[in-house]
Amino acid sequence: MQKFWLVLNRKKCACFYTTFHIQTRCKTFKTNILEPFELIDKVNSLETFLDFLKALILDKRREDKKEKIEASPPYGNGHNGWENNDIASFLDAMHAGTKDNNFSKEPNWKNFAEIIYMGKIYE
Repeated sequence: MQKFWLVLNRKKCACFYTTFHIQTRCKTFKTNILEPFELIDKVNSLETFLDFLKALILDKRREDKKEKIEASPPYGNGHNGWENNDIASFLDAMHAGTKDNNFSKEPNWKNFAEIIYMGKIYE
């Protein structure tokens, strides 16, 4: 997270910038948010892994808001493609997806991101 100063409505505000939004004490401005699947191939460090995690969190929160407005069918994925909505199902999907795929024996940030993403999409 980087801090910078911005003048809004003639006020000097401290701003904090991340990949996902600019937040000030005055207002919050949203920028283009990449979908989690768009970030997986870019994960190569702790910083990019954390960007991926933040995108996944925001994706789930957006889906939860959509579900409150209009529920998705009971059998199938949610509005943003989430197959697993509770922690046990999410972890089970991560476990099954990891067993069924050939990941490198040497752990790396990209594989970890892929394993976590399996919790969203794997049945």
